[in-house]
Amino acid sequence: MTLQPFKCVAAGSLETAEALLREYGERAALIAGGSDRLGALKDAVHGAPAAGRDGYPELVVSLKPLQSLRYVRVDPSDAHTGARIGGLTTLAEIAGHSVLRARYPLLVQAARSVASPQIRKVAAIAGNLCQEPRCWYYRYPENGFHCLRKGGKQCNALFGENRYHSIFGGMCIDGPACVSTCPNQTDIPAT
Repeated sequence: MTLQPFKCVAAGSLETAEALLREYGERAALIAGGSDRLGALKDAVHGAPAAGRDGYPELVVSLKPLQSLRYVRVDPSDAHTGARIGGLTTLAEIAGHSVLRARYPLLVQAARSVASPQIRKVAAIAGNLCQEPRCWYYRYPENGFHCLRKGGKQCNALFGENRYHSIFGGMCIDGPACVSTCPNQTDIPAT
Protein backbone atom coordinates (compact mmCIF):
# COMPACT_ATOMS: atom_id res chain seq x y z
CA MET A 1 0.00 0.00 0.00
CA THR A 2 1.08 3.61 -0.31
CA LEU A 3 0.60 6.65 1.86
CA GLN A 4 -2.60 8.54 1.24
CA PRO A 5 -2.35 12.32 0.83
CA PHE A 6 -2.29 14.48 3.95
CA LYS A 7 -1.10 17.95 4.91
CA CYS A 8 2.14 18.13 6.89
CA VAL A 9 3.07 21.12 9.03
CA ALA A 10 6.37 21.58 10.85
CA ALA A 11 5.48 23.11 14.20
CA GLY A 12 7.46 26.24 14.99
CA SER A 13 6.47 26.07 18.65
CA LEU A 14 4.57 23.95 21.13
CA GLU A 15 1.80 26.55 21.05
CA THR A 16 1.46 26.14 17.26
CA ALA A 17 1.32 22.34 17.60
CA GLU A 18 -1.30 22.62 20.35
CA ALA A 19 -3.45 25.02 18.30
CA LEU A 20 -3.34 22.70 15.26
CA LEU A 21 -4.25 19.67 17.37
CA ARG A 22 -7.13 21.59 18.90
CA GLU A 23 -8.36 22.70 15.45
CA TYR A 24 -8.13 19.29 13.74
CA GLY A 25 -8.90 17.04 16.73
CA GLU A 26 -8.84 13.34 15.81
CA ARG A 27 -8.11 14.23 12.18
CA ALA A 28 -4.53 15.17 13.20
CA ALA A 29 -1.50 13.10 14.13
CA LEU A 30 1.84 14.01 15.67
CA ILE A 31 5.23 12.82 14.48
CA ALA A 32 8.76 13.55 15.57
CA GLY A 33 10.90 11.45 13.26
CA GLY A 34 7.81 9.61 12.13
CA SER A 35 9.36 6.35 11.00
CA ASP A 36 6.94 4.19 13.01
CA ARG A 37 3.83 6.32 12.45
CA LEU A 38 4.42 6.72 8.71
CA GLY A 39 5.06 2.99 8.30
CA ALA A 40 1.80 2.20 10.12
CA LEU A 41 -0.08 4.65 7.89
CA LYS A 42 1.55 3.27 4.74
CA ASP A 43 0.66 -0.31 5.65
CA ALA A 44 -2.86 0.68 6.71
CA VAL A 45 -2.32 -1.06 10.06
CA HIS A 46 -5.65 0.30 11.30
CA GLY A 47 -7.56 -0.39 8.11
CA ALA A 48 -7.53 1.09 4.65
CA PRO A 49 -8.62 4.71 4.47
CA ALA A 50 -12.06 4.82 2.89
CA ALA A 51 -13.86 7.83 1.48
CA GLY A 52 -14.42 8.99 5.07
CA ARG A 53 -10.69 8.40 5.78
CA ASP A 54 -11.38 6.14 8.80
CA GLY A 55 -8.70 7.04 11.31
CA TYR A 56 -6.36 8.42 8.66
CA PRO A 57 -5.06 11.90 9.48
CA GLU A 58 -5.84 14.92 7.37
CA LEU A 59 -2.95 16.74 9.02
CA VAL A 60 0.38 15.51 10.35
CA VAL A 61 2.14 17.90 12.73
CA SER A 62 5.91 17.43 12.87
CA LEU A 63 7.57 18.21 16.21
CA LYS A 64 11.06 17.59 14.82
CA PRO A 65 12.03 21.30 14.63
CA LEU A 66 11.31 21.82 18.35
CA GLN A 67 14.81 21.53 19.77
CA SER A 68 13.40 22.58 23.15
CA LEU A 69 12.16 18.96 23.42
CA ARG A 70 15.67 17.54 22.98
CA TYR A 71 17.53 17.50 26.31
CA VAL A 72 18.83 15.50 29.24
CA ARG A 73 18.71 17.37 32.55
CA VAL A 74 20.44 15.82 35.54
CA ASP A 75 21.77 17.61 38.59
CA PRO A 76 25.23 16.01 38.91
CA SER A 77 25.58 17.19 42.51
CA ASP A 78 22.29 15.66 43.74
CA ALA A 79 21.82 11.93 43.18
CA HIS A 80 18.24 12.04 44.50
CA THR A 81 16.65 14.45 42.03
CA GLY A 82 16.37 12.04 39.10
CA ALA A 83 16.67 12.89 35.43
CA ARG A 84 14.45 14.67 32.92
CA ILE A 85 14.67 13.58 29.31
CA GLY A 86 12.96 15.45 26.48
CA GLY A 87 10.85 13.44 24.06
CA LEU A 88 13.02 14.29 21.04
CA THR A 89 16.26 13.20 22.72
CA THR A 90 17.83 10.48 20.60
CA LEU A 91 18.71 7.05 21.90
CA ALA A 92 22.36 7.74 21.01
CA GLU A 93 22.34 10.86 23.19
CA ILE A 94 20.96 8.85 26.12
CA ALA A 95 23.44 6.03 25.57
CA GLY A 96 26.35 8.48 25.50
CA HIS A 97 25.37 10.67 28.46
CA SER A 98 28.03 10.31 31.17
CA VAL A 99 25.82 11.12 34.19
CA LEU A 100 23.06 8.79 32.97
CA ARG A 101 25.68 6.09 32.45
CA ALA A 102 26.83 6.45 36.07
CA ARG A 103 23.38 6.73 37.71
CA TYR A 104 21.05 4.85 35.40
CA PRO A 105 23.12 2.13 33.72
CA LEU A 106 20.06 0.04 32.88
CA LEU A 107 18.49 2.94 30.96
CA VAL A 108 21.75 3.47 29.05
CA GLN A 109 22.03 -0.27 28.34
CA ALA A 110 18.45 -0.32 27.04
CA ALA A 111 19.11 2.69 24.79
CA ARG A 112 22.24 0.99 23.41
CA SER A 113 20.35 -2.24 22.67
CA VAL A 114 17.66 -0.71 20.46
CA ALA A 115 18.04 -1.03 16.70
CA SER A 116 21.26 -0.22 14.83
CA PRO A 117 23.73 2.60 15.60
CA GLN A 118 22.44 4.55 12.59
CA ILE A 119 18.84 4.37 13.80
CA ARG A 120 19.83 5.24 17.39
CA LYS A 121 21.29 8.51 16.07
CA VAL A 122 17.90 9.63 14.76
CA ALA A 123 15.35 7.66 16.82
CA ALA A 124 13.81 9.69 19.63
CA ILE A 125 13.02 8.26 23.05
CA ALA A 126 9.35 9.28 22.83
CA GLY A 127 8.87 7.47 19.53
CA ASN A 128 10.39 4.32 20.93
CA LEU A 129 8.23 4.45 24.04
CA CYS A 130 5.07 5.18 22.04
CA GLN A 131 5.58 2.99 18.99
CA GLU A 132 2.90 0.52 18.14
CA PRO A 133 3.46 -3.22 18.71
CA ARG A 134 5.93 -4.89 16.35
CA CYS A 135 3.81 -8.04 16.08
CA TRP A 136 3.25 -8.92 12.43
CA TYR A 137 -0.36 -9.94 13.12
CA TYR A 138 -1.03 -6.49 14.59
CA ARG A 139 0.81 -4.79 11.71
CA TYR A 140 -0.65 -6.90 8.92
CA PRO A 141 -1.71 -4.53 6.10
CA GLU A 142 -5.30 -3.36 5.97
CA ASN A 143 -6.07 -4.91 9.37
CA GLY A 144 -6.02 -8.44 7.92
CA PHE A 145 -5.98 -9.98 11.41
CA HIS A 146 -8.43 -8.38 13.83
CA CYS A 147 -6.23 -9.15 16.82
CA LEU A 148 -6.84 -8.76 20.53
CA ARG A 149 -4.85 -5.50 20.67
CA LYS A 150 -7.20 -4.02 18.07
CA GLY A 151 -10.37 -5.10 19.83
CA GLY A 152 -10.59 -8.63 18.39
CA LYS A 153 -11.29 -11.79 20.37
CA GLN A 154 -7.88 -13.51 20.23
CA CYS A 155 -4.14 -13.01 20.03
CA ASN A 156 -3.11 -14.61 16.75
CA ALA A 157 0.55 -14.61 17.78
CA LEU A 158 -0.12 -16.72 20.87
CA PHE A 159 -0.85 -19.86 18.84
CA GLY A 160 0.40 -18.72 15.44
CA GLU A 161 3.87 -17.79 14.24
CA ASN A 162 5.62 -16.24 17.22
CA ARG A 163 9.25 -17.35 17.17
CA TYR A 164 10.54 -13.76 17.29
CA HIS A 165 8.16 -12.57 20.02
CA SER A 166 10.27 -12.40 23.16
CA ILE A 167 7.26 -12.46 25.49
CA PHE A 168 6.31 -16.01 24.50
CA GLY A 169 9.10 -17.93 26.21
CA GLY A 170 12.61 -18.79 25.20
CA MET A 171 14.35 -21.21 22.94
CA CYS A 172 16.11 -24.45 23.69
CA ILE A 173 19.85 -24.06 23.20
CA ASP A 174 20.95 -27.47 24.51
CA GLY A 175 19.52 -30.88 25.26
CA PRO A 176 17.90 -31.61 28.61
CA ALA A 177 20.30 -32.06 31.50
CA CYS A 178 21.55 -35.52 32.51
CA VAL A 179 19.66 -37.73 30.09
CA SER A 180 22.56 -39.02 27.99
CA THR A 181 25.41 -38.42 30.45
CA CYS A 182 23.86 -39.64 33.70
CA PRO A 183 24.26 -43.23 34.82
CA ASN A 184 21.67 -45.51 33.22
CA GLN A 185 20.40 -42.54 31.13
CA THR A 186 18.24 -41.42 34.06
CA ASP A 187 16.09 -38.42 33.19
CA ILE A 188 16.69 -36.57 36.44
CA PRO A 189 14.48 -33.50 35.66
CA ALA A 190 11.51 -35.79 34.94
CA THR A 191 12.22 -37.90 38.03
